[in-house]
Amino acid sequence: MGKLIIFIIIILLLISGSYYFFFAGSKTAVLYPSTETEQPSASLQEGLGASNEPAVLEQELQATELDNLDKEFADIDAQLDTALEETGR
Repeated sequence: MGKLIIFIIIILLLISGSYYFFFAGSKTAVLYPSTETEQPSASLQEGLGASNEPAVLEQELQATELDNLDKEFADIDAQLDTALEETGR
């Protein structure tokens, strides 16, 4: 009798897992990356060299402007929120 109950519980778990996999799992939205590509700014392209020397890399790092980084992250966050709202999540 105990083996029968364990067998029925296992069958019920398999049925409920299959139901979730086929029906509830199909409701999740797939977000695709944007096809728009941003080109680096002219000042960024001019300032970068092809050297791998540490001194040159340090100069490039010091010349990199990071003042608007918070705004750029906020813009990215807003775009992600918009994409999630469009998918209904």
